Amino acid sequence: MAAGRVWEGVACVILTLLYLIAVASCQAELRFGDRVVRNNSYIRRGDIPGGPGGVNGLLCASDTTNPATRQWYDRDGKALGTTNPTNGAYQAIDSASGGVLLYTVGTVEIGLHYCRISDSSGGIQTLYAGLYTAQSGGANDG
Repeated sequence: MAAGRVWEGVACVILTLLYLIAVASCQAELRFGDRVVRNNSYIRRGDIPGGPGGVNGLLCASDTTNPATRQWYDRDGKALGTTNPTNGAYQAIDSASGGVLLYTVGTVEIGLHYCRISDSSGGIQTLYAGLYTAQSGGANDG
């Protein structure tokens, strides 16, 4: 009877390790053109293009092509809309990756913007990008 419990314990440990490996492999990332930008990077506001039509914004993507949650928020925590404003930031869904793009137009408040996106494990990850201008300082370490 004791040997059976040992094997149950071993099987439980193996299943737990497999689960942890699967969860650890689920990831989300910020991409800027063809390069990956580290989470919590500072990005010069003028480097983010102003809209679709062949240009890339700041992409927030995960390891799933159809995330249930994909939303950019401004520094005040307000969800960005999909309408191109005269001034400000907006978002658009990227059909290739399933992620969500951040675009900026005219005057955009500098500060920490963030994206919430679900991954293949069903978890939701939050990624941050600090927008700055030449006048506000900051360093692009992405």
